[in-house]
Amino acid sequence: MDVKGPRIPSLAVLQGEGHLRQDHKPILRTVVLARPAPQQLELFGEAFSLPKIISVGLDGIDFDLFEEIIKTENIKHIIDIRLSPSFLGRGFSLEVLRSLIQREGVNYEHAPVFANKYVGESWDQAKVMHKYAEYIWTQKDALAQLKEKASAGPLLLLGRATHHCVSGRSILTNALTELGLWFSLRAIDNFEDTGQTLPCKDWGSLSEGSRRNG
Repeated sequence: MDVKGPRIPSLAVLQGEGHLRQDHKPILRTVVLARPAPQQLELFGEAFSLPKIISVGLDGIDFDLFEEIIKTENIKHIIDIRLSPSFLGRGFSLEVLRSLIQREGVNYEHAPVFANKYVGESWDQAKVMHKYAEYIWTQKDALAQLKEKASAGPLLLLGRATHHCVSGRSILTNALTELGLWFSLRAIDNFEDTGQTLPCKDWGSLSEGSRRNG
């Protein structure tokens, strides 16, 4: 997972027309972790900012919002955990993506090792999520490298599913918490902004407990 300099998707990028269906404009919302970390740590009397992870599902945004997130959150790394890193419609194209990451000095990495290959195997979402969580804990080296990248600067975790809490991204962030990384987490959410935080089911820790007892 080593990345040197700005990178772009290595697979073919699909281009075409697309329509984004949503009842409300996507927003960035603070997500409550299974074991919440404070937003800041006091270190020798001075505020210490936590590393930041932004969780985004590409199905829920257009390129304008994607670009806004990159700029306003000062993203340094994009980790794309989709099985196939294609970009279709809604303002996305290979050219505009390449231009954005080069202009903003962002490192892009396609990490299919974190793709949820179990989606579609069952109608039971809990079964799929638990199976994926168990798989993630077999990828110790990849998790360690993800932890290192997340601790280095603002990181955008890019997947397909719109909502963080029912996606593989929630399992990955829970795994990072289990590995001892303290960070702040924000996620794109298509729900109307109610000013409330969004709690997530702890799929990952359940499987981690099984792993320790296995």
